[in-house]
Amino acid sequence: MGQMKSEVKTLSFRRVNLQLIKSLAAGSPWETTLRTKGAEQRWQLFKDIFLCMQELLIHLCKKLGKEGKRPAWLSNS
Repeated sequence: MGQMKSEVKTLSFRRVNLQLIKSLAAGSPWETTLRTKGAEQRWQLFKDIFLCMQELLIHLCKKLGKEGKRPAWLSNS
């Protein structure tokens, strides 16, 4: 039987541009946008915007598996 391989991706914070995230967050009129909404609607709007920004600005990288890794005491380094 063939085994399914799953590929796990994690966020790569090494290449993220935090200044761009700050400028995008500061540039939107939060007070006027959120004034007429309830607490749950505010949270949902914030969460949606945050996740979209994260998806656009923080790259994903393949998570390394444990296959093929040698124990530290066996490696030459």
